Amino acid sequence: MGDPAGIRLDAADNAALADLQQRYICTTVDKLSKNYAFICKPLAARLLLQDIDQQDAQQRPVFVAVTEPAQQLWDQLKPQIQQFQCSVGALRFPFYGWIPKLHKDPYQERFISYAAGTVIEPPAKVLAWGLRALMPEVKGIP
Repeated sequence: MGDPAGIRLDAADNAALADLQQRYICTTVDKLSKNYAFICKPLAARLLLQDIDQQDAQQRPVFVAVTEPAQQLWDQLKPQIQQFQCSVGALRFPFYGWIPKLHKDPYQERFISYAAGTVIEPPAKVLAWGLRALMPEVKGIP
């Protein structure tokens, strides 16, 4: 295992890195992309599961498990995406992540669904364009 700069790691270094990878998630801290935090995996998993388990105002689950194969989901989504007159890219689905805001006092967290480079990016861009057009109309409304 090595670094692009040519740093060579010995067996002890590789073992230490493997131990870190097994126990921790290395994640960016909020929007500060050059700041990283090591978060223990059980904590991250517990917080993600708590967030996924929430319900909306009508007591419906916010997230629903998807058990269909990826190709079947793609076949269902493709015509809907094409209705936005967007080109349909590769068969990649978004993933869900947790970003700690450790620089806040008190500490906060944010859950994000990453869409860049996935099948929902084209319609998401169309939606963002439409919402931007509405911003001047709703500014200042509580």
